[in-house]
Amino acid sequence: MKICLINNLYKPYARGGAERVVEILSEEALSLGHDCFVITTRPYFKRDRAGEDRSGDTRYLPSFYHSLPRWPKPLRFFYHLLSLADFISAARVKKILKREKCAVVISNNLTGLGGEVALAVKQSGVKHIHILHDIQLLHPSGLMYLGKESLIDSFPARAYQFFSRRFFRRCDRVISPSRWLLKLHKQRGFFHRAQSEVRLNPIGGQSGLVRPAEPGTRPFTFLYVGQLAEHKGVMTLREAFFNLRRRLRGAKIKLEIAGRGPLYKNLNSSSTDGLKYLGGLDNKKVLEKMAAADCLVAPSLCYENSPSVVYEAVSRGLPFIGSDIGGLAELTEMFGGLKFKANDTLDLEKKMQWALDNAPALKNRALAEKEKFDHRQMAAAQKYLRAVL
Repeated sequence: MKICLINNLYKPYARGGAERVVEILSEEALSLGHDCFVITTRPYFKRDRAGEDRSGDTRYLPSFYHSLPRWPKPLRFFYHLLSLADFISAARVKKILKREKCAVVISNNLTGLGGEVALAVKQSGVKHIHILHDIQLLHPSGLMYLGKESLIDSFPARAYQFFSRRFFRRCDRVISPSRWLLKLHKQRGFFHRAQSEVRLNPIGGQSGLVRPAEPGTRPFTFLYVGQLAEHKGVMTLREAFFNLRRRLRGAKIKLEIAGRGPLYKNLNSSSTDGLKYLGGLDNKKVLEKMAAADCLVAPSLCYENSPSVVYEAVSRGLPFIGSDIGGLAELTEMFGGLKFKANDTLDLEKKMQWALDNAPALKNRALAEKEKFDHRQMAAAQKYLRAVL
């Protein structure tokens, strides 16, 4: 079977979890004997394509999306309005699909390619499956922040949703990793004709165990992996950690932060004996850090859908603490994590203290969740792909 995966970003321009999901699905499709390729974007004026996938399995379309964060907000707004009807990208996608004669298209985030791409898929007579990763169909930013939930129901957002619904009205199937995200879309008129289901995102690599606990012989290590941005709650985590460290003088605890983003300078400059900034890590090194950590912290201030980093932690028996909003709250309940009130530094500090004081019990619970995860193969990539095709 010939499969086409579409996402607005892909290696070497990947930024987050959606790109990782696309990469995993591509790898598993090939391992199962399918013919698979990816359609994505590259910076519009990029001439040097060194580092891009030269295997022929990735088709890069030029887009201004990569430079969008540097634009003034009013210009970004007009970009998103115009990109809704990006007939040029749609025509290019339609031409590729006609030439390749695909059996199925699995689309993901399309901001930067345009909503017309979804119509182009259906006009090509190809089965169309769409995977939700965030709220990009409800708001062009793709983000809903704590305390600013009403933005997705503002007049500009409703107008944006009107066109988004039009582009996806003929989608055959929609998959959401969280009940919260699927419900949010259906409440606003999306996907009523499509077959819909909630299915956890796939994860790659083999399951593994964290290092056995050795109380008193090494520092208890908290780990953060993600974008270094305000909406990820990393500064809340930093403050909670320093408060805990000051209060527990002499306690063997440390915090390691892995990732890239606009808060890099603030975090890097604050590195001390207790806090260490690791920089951006590839997936292999992230898993190595998970194997050496005692507790993952996901302190997001925005409504996450279903962060892959939590799956990877659970599959490796690593305990985690997560904020109580969006799909992250669902995962925390599902996998026995510790839940704290989002943006509440004191509550996060209390949960970190509990994790420290109850390390053996927390570890045993995490290992039990890992066994259930492995037994059910809840997010096994091959199982996922067979189920959606």
